[in-house]
Amino acid sequence: MRVKILVLAMIMAHLFAGGVMAGNSLKLYFDNSSFNLKLGEKKSIKLMADTGNVYLSGINLAVKFSTNIKVNSVTVHNNNFSTVTSAKTVNGEVVMVAYNMGKFTNQLPKGVVEIGSLEIEGVSVGQVDFSLSTNQMIGNDGANNIDYFGVNFVKPTVSVEAVTIPTPTGIIGNGKDGVLKFKVAFAGVTNGAACAVNWPVDVMVLENNGNSKTYSGIDLNNEREGQMLLTGINSKNNLAVFIKGPKHVQVKYAENNQNNFYNKPGGNIIVDSNPENTVVYNFTGYPLMAGDINRDGVVDGVDFSIVKSEVNKRTEGNDLASDLNGNCKLESQDLSLLMLAMKDKQEQLY
Repeated sequence: MRVKILVLAMIMAHLFAGGVMAGNSLKLYFDNSSFNLKLGEKKSIKLMADTGNVYLSGINLAVKFSTNIKVNSVTVHNNNFSTVTSAKTVNGEVVMVAYNMGKFTNQLPKGVVEIGSLEIEGVSVGQVDFSLSTNQMIGNDGANNIDYFGVNFVKPTVSVEAVTIPTPTGIIGNGKDGVLKFKVAFAGVTNGAACAVNWPVDVMVLENNGNSKTYSGIDLNNEREGQMLLTGINSKNNLAVFIKGPKHVQVKYAENNQNNFYNKPGGNIIVDSNPENTVVYNFTGYPLMAGDINRDGVVDGVDFSIVKSEVNKRTEGNDLASDLNGNCKLESQDLSLLMLAMKDKQEQLY
């Protein structure tokens, strides 16, 4: 026990000493050496060390990062360090101080060791710069001799990219067919949701005489507005519009500023062959409800099982089928959105 206390005291003294003499060299790096973040996107990265054959006793690290990212959380690997005195962000630096107390030498980590993890988020466009402002790392050579690591910090190549949002092709009109302009909202999706920017919609337009036509893959701009030339639709009055998102059940819109289910046949949408004379119909008060993952026109137990299974994995990334709120990760809110859709939404068809 006396040996342990003595070793611990030496570790703490050296960790907070002004200078550290280099002995063995240690490689410090992130598990993902090169990647891009979109604005608003979050990503977890692990800070790793390769100690070679030397045991790792303690760390006193400060990783400085540039202002185009923010660090949402910092953790130190508890299995590799028995005592953590600091794991936080301070003035643009990630500070990690930890050591091992009450462990014999052969119980200490060595070789490839996970130091901890960070969740970072892109906040402005540009290259991210990482540097070490404090790099005190103490080892043990196996014979209770203190070893002072010289740290070789391998910086990752990380950049934050702007969110690219498709803009609908300008519609000139042909002097004959009507032009429909509209604006929609996706339930549960907030402005700036990084993984909800490329969600096109399918639009079916229905005339009073029963004639209809479906237009697939209509792109929306950054305000989630779309516009289209209604070729194949003869009427310009009393139209009903049915819109379906990529993960959403079809919803009927029949009037401007609609904010609830339209429970009558037909509709009151009016278009004009001159784009300048057609209003932008605002349907945002009645958002598209998500949950039709398998695209069969209903939100049911099959969709629920898919989303529940995926949410349990807590996956993060782009183009996740069960990411219903567009925040680039799978979480309980996605399941909640689906359950809202199951409660009172199936495809609206008339």
